[in-house]
Amino acid sequence: MLSDLVMDKTLDEADVIVKSFSELMASKGTATGDPQILEDAVVFAGVSKFPGRVKCALLGWMAFKDAAIQSQGLQTGESK
Repeated sequence: MLSDLVMDKTLDEADVIVKSFSELMASKGTATGDPQILEDAVVFAGVSKFPGRVKCALLGWMAFKDAAIQSQGLQTGESK
């Protein structure tokens, strides 16, 4: 779902999607998510009720976020 959502988006647009999904996962079942932003990923709202499953659901999303941050550093000429 993540790859379908961020395909052909700028990093800023993708960041909005990732933040929206992260907020959904942090809601502990109280949020439903914005289908305009998350599309089919709103089905993960139920997962947010289970703390043990939230990390699993976020794994790919956080990996994407980390890769995006690292690519920004490379684009601006930063070195590690």
